[in-house]
Amino acid sequence: MSISTLKFLKLLRFNKRIGILSSTLRTCAQELQSYSVCLMVVFMAFVVLFWLLLGRHVREFSTFVYSFESSISMMLKKFNYDDMYAAQPVLTPIAFFTFSLATAVVLINILLSIIIRSFEDVKHDVSMQSNEYEILDFFINRMKMLTGIGTAKVRPLPNMYRDKKKPKDSVSSFPDKVDRLVDFINDFYFENQMDFSGKDF
Repeated sequence: MSISTLKFLKLLRFNKRIGILSSTLRTCAQELQSYSVCLMVVFMAFVVLFWLLLGRHVREFSTFVYSFESSISMMLKKFNYDDMYAAQPVLTPIAFFTFSLATAVVLINILLSIIIRSFEDVKHDVSMQSNEYEILDFFINRMKMLTGIGTAKVRPLPNMYRDKKKPKDSVSSFPDKVDRLVDFINDFYFENQMDFSGKDF
C-alpha cells in the first residue's frame, strides 16, 4: 500500500505548482541546511537552560529528554506556565520571553524569508521551473494524433517573431495620424468651425 502511494505521489511532479514547489526547495536546500544548524544550536541552548532552571521543580523539565519535548510543546503553545512561574518567579519570565522571541519571531521569520526569496527566484527564472507537465501534454497530444482522435496543435508564434513577419511602416502612417489629431482638435476645441480642406498636410 505504501509503495503504491509513493508511486501515486510521484505523479504529482507533472503538476506545475508541485514542480515550482520542488524547484523552490532545491534552490534553498543549502541555505536551509545552514539554517537548521543554527536552529538546533539555539534550540538546544534553550533546552539546556530550561532543564537546569526548572529540572528540580517541574516534572516536565526533570530530564533532558523531557525538557526537549516540553520546549517543542512551548513552541506549539502547549505548556503550563503557572508551574514554571511557581518554580522560578524571577528567571522564568525572562527565559520564556527570550525563548518566545527567538523561536516564534526571529527563527520562524528567517525560515520564511529564505523560502519566499527562493520562491521569487524560481518564479521569475523560467529555466529553473520543471517542464515535465509539458512533456505530459506532449504525450497526450501524440497519442490523440496516433489514434486519430485529435489533430496536431500548432503553437502560435511569440509576438517578437510575429512582428518581424509583418513589419509596421510607422513613417507612411504618420500623415494619417496627424490628420486624425487635427480633426480631433477641430472637433473638441473649435466645434468643427475650422476648415482644413484646402490645406495640404
